[in-house]
Amino acid sequence: MEPPLFSIGLIVLVVAVSVIVYLCTQLHHYKQNNLALISSHQSQLLYLQETIAQHEIQLALEADNQYFLNRIINAMPSALIGVDTQSRVTHWNEQAAQTTGILAASALGKYLFDIVPSIGIKPALLAQSISSNTVLTVERLRDDQNETERYKNIVVFPLNDAHNGAVIRIDDITKRVNLESQLIQSEKLSSLSALAAGLPHEINGPLAAISQYAQLTQRKLDRALGRLGDAQAPNVIAQEIEIFLKGIGISDSLNKIRESTAQAANIVENMLTYARPATSHFELTNIAALISKSVEVAKLSVNNRELSFRDVQIKLQLDENLPHVQCAPSEIQQVFVNIIRNSIEAFPPAEQSERDTAEILIQGRCHADYVEVVVTDQGQGMTSEQRQQLFRPFYTTKKSGTGLGLYISHLIIEEQHSGQLLVDSTPNIGTTFTIRLPIIAATSTVLPNPLMEPSVE
Repeated sequence: MEPPLFSIGLIVLVVAVSVIVYLCTQLHHYKQNNLALISSHQSQLLYLQETIAQHEIQLALEADNQYFLNRIINAMPSALIGVDTQSRVTHWNEQAAQTTGILAASALGKYLFDIVPSIGIKPALLAQSISSNTVLTVERLRDDQNETERYKNIVVFPLNDAHNGAVIRIDDITKRVNLESQLIQSEKLSSLSALAAGLPHEINGPLAAISQYAQLTQRKLDRALGRLGDAQAPNVIAQEIEIFLKGIGISDSLNKIRESTAQAANIVENMLTYARPATSHFELTNIAALISKSVEVAKLSVNNRELSFRDVQIKLQLDENLPHVQCAPSEIQQVFVNIIRNSIEAFPPAEQSERDTAEILIQGRCHADYVEVVVTDQGQGMTSEQRQQLFRPFYTTKKSGTGLGLYISHLIIEEQHSGQLLVDSTPNIGTTFTIRLPIIAATSTVLPNPLMEPSVE
C-alpha cells in the first residue's frame, strides 16, 4: 500500500525546513566568524597604522635631531673630522672645509692623509689612539702652508662604540699665540722702560768725562804749540809739530770724539724722553725744512744699522708755497724718519733685485686746509692682510723690529695732530704713505706711552 501523498509531502517539507534551518544556522555561524575575523583584522590594521605613524614620527624626530646636530657641528669654530678605524673620512664639518679648502662631498670616504697630508699628526699615532682608546693631543703646532705663520691645537677623541674610529678636533689658536707674544713683549718693554729711566744717569757721567777729556787734550795741545811758538823765534819746531799732528789727524780725532759723545748723549736723552709720557708743545713749523732734516736723519740711522746695501736715491718734490704748519716738530720729525726708514728698508737686497738703485720719492703738497706729504718707494710692498695690521702695536715684519714705530706714528698724526696717516701698497710694486696735517692744529696734547701702557687688541 503506497503511503499517502500528504505524508510524503509533509516529510519533504520537514526535511526542507530542517535543511533551511541548518543552512541558516551555518550561515549565521559563518557570518559571526567572518565578523570576528574582520574585527580582528581591523584591530591589527589599526595597530599597524599606529605603529607606522609612531615610526614615521620617530624617523622625523631623528631627522630633526640629526639636522640640529649637524647645524651645531657646522656652527662650531673648530674643524671636526670623523674617521673610521682605517682612517677613512666619515664626517667633515663646514669649518674643516674652510680650513682645508676641501668640500665634504670630496672628502667623505677618502683616506684622510691622502686629502690632507699636512694635517699635523702621523697615521701611526692616529691608529694607536684609536686602538688603545686614548686621547691624543698636539698643542701649538706651527703651520706655514699658506706662507703665513699660524698655530693650531689638534685633539683626537677615540669612539669606543660599535662604529669605532675617532673624531679629530682642530682649533686655530693663532690669535691666542699672538696675544701671548704681545703680552710677553709688553712685559719686556715695561722692563726696558724701567731700565731706560735710570740708564741716562749711569751713562751720561762717562760720556761727559770723555767729552771733557777730549776738550782738555785739545787745549793742552794748543797751549803746548803756543809755548813752542813763543820759545822759538822762527816757529819752525812748532810749525813742524802742528803739521805732524794735522797729518796724523789728532785734532780731527778729538773733534770726532766730542761729536760722538754728544750724539751718544742725545740718544740716551731720547731714550729717557721715550720712557716717560711726552707733552708736545705746538709751534709754527717749516714743514719743508723738517722733511729735509728728516731725510738726513733717516739716512744716517739706516747707515748706522749697516743697511745701506745700495745707493738709496731720495728725491724731493716740494711745493714752493708749502706753508708753515702749527705742530709739534719733534714728533712730526719722528713720524717722517720712521716712514722714510721703513721705505729704505723695504727694498730687497741688491742680489735679489733687478734695479741698480733704490729710489724713494717724497712729495709735499699744499691743499686748502691741510698739507700733504707723500712718501713712495719701489720696495717689496705688502699684502692686504699685512696692510690691515700695519698700525697695530707690536706688529712687525722685520726680524729685529719692535712693531711700535708705525703704531706711534699713527698715534702722533691721527690723535695728537687730528690728521691722517694712510697707506697704499701692492706686493712687488711698492708702498705709498700719505701724511695729512691740518694747517691750523689743536692745542698741545699728551700721548700715551706705549712702553708703560701698551695697547693690546
